[in-house]
Amino acid sequence: MHPASKILTSENPIEDVWKYLRLFLHHPFVEERIRNVHNLQKTDSRNNVRKQATQLGYCIRQAEEYFKASSQVGLATRPVLLYYGAVSLTQALILLKQSGEYSFDALRKTDKHSHHGLDRIGFEDAGKATDDIEQFFSVLRCRCHTKDKEGQEPWGQFPIFYQSLEASHFIVEADVHEGGKTSYLNANLSERCSDMIPLATLSATDLNVLDILKTLPDLYYLLHELGVRPELRRGDLKRTIQQFVKPAPPDTTEGAPVKPEQPPKMVRVKTVDTSDMFINDLDEDQKNHFLDFYRQRIPKLIVVAEFPNNLHLNLIHEIGATNDALDVYYPDIVEDLSGAKFYIVRPESYLHEPAAFFVILYCLGHLARYYPDIWMKAIDTNSQIRELTNSLLNIAYRKFPNLILDQLTNTKHHIHI
Repeated sequence: MHPASKILTSENPIEDVWKYLRLFLHHPFVEERIRNVHNLQKTDSRNNVRKQATQLGYCIRQAEEYFKASSQVGLATRPVLLYYGAVSLTQALILLKQSGEYSFDALRKTDKHSHHGLDRIGFEDAGKATDDIEQFFSVLRCRCHTKDKEGQEPWGQFPIFYQSLEASHFIVEADVHEGGKTSYLNANLSERCSDMIPLATLSATDLNVLDILKTLPDLYYLLHELGVRPELRRGDLKRTIQQFVKPAPPDTTEGAPVKPEQPPKMVRVKTVDTSDMFINDLDEDQKNHFLDFYRQRIPKLIVVAEFPNNLHLNLIHEIGATNDALDVYYPDIVEDLSGAKFYIVRPESYLHEPAAFFVILYCLGHLARYYPDIWMKAIDTNSQIRELTNSLLNIAYRKFPNLILDQLTNTKHHIHI
């Protein structure tokens, strides 16, 4: 199902995101959302739904205070506050998407999932890597926590949060033409990003902070300045939807009333959806991987032009006389806060932004909390580590609540100045 999309102009996007999140403090509103998500009737599990809604509101309140507090401190402690704010926001999503077994009191009674859901790996080595920005972030690793003896069952906050996530979406601007008219409607359509990596696959993988940083669109240009090559490529997408119509046949039913002269009613004959995609700055290996990956998944994808470092792709979908929405699968795209689009070079290993931010904040928060000697040395002696971290935390402060709002409402919010 395609979520709705909202493009909003604001003098203070951060405050507006929290304004929409504070709507979840109103219990009747949240109770209705919970019933819709779980297909419950109004009389079903009334007390449990109310309890879940109340606890969700507590999470939003705490999260906002953690985030606000993080804006009043420096790099020495800011990652810790942002991480715990992220935990509160992820818990709000869990309370909406999961059953009553995941309420705070139910988890305490069963002694389940009382863990961050991630395990630190190699943090001690970061102290030897403070001279090199890539080496420093590459040694910050973690792994999904598992519970049973065989190490098969993901356990704790992160895996529950990950199971509560839906694939991210991006906004496509489309020109919609009807019946050959010169005028057209400009529409903003929400489209699905890449599929989520299965949790079982993710649990068997070490999560590396440097690799994740390379997939964040809002760090794209700064990483370039620092000599770190991102795993995204800048691009664009132009979409045109042409709807072909014809006059509806007259009502020939015997005894049908004769209507005064009026314009004929039009019916849709077919819809042709054409998209042109432009991907820049690809090296030869990336270009080959990109094309091999998508040719298997999008048979209709056409290479219009192939240059040494660029691609121009075309995709045409056609449906007949139906009111159903076009289900278009694009090469996977992620957006920065301004709405600029970046193509994901390796979708098979892409960690979606909400999960990516959680992992990064976990690593930085735990480094600052439990390894302050290493953390303080890094930000005090290496200006590149300090400035990249500062930019990253500013982006997380602005974007992570926005991403959780999208998940809570099934609506893609683009709130900009």
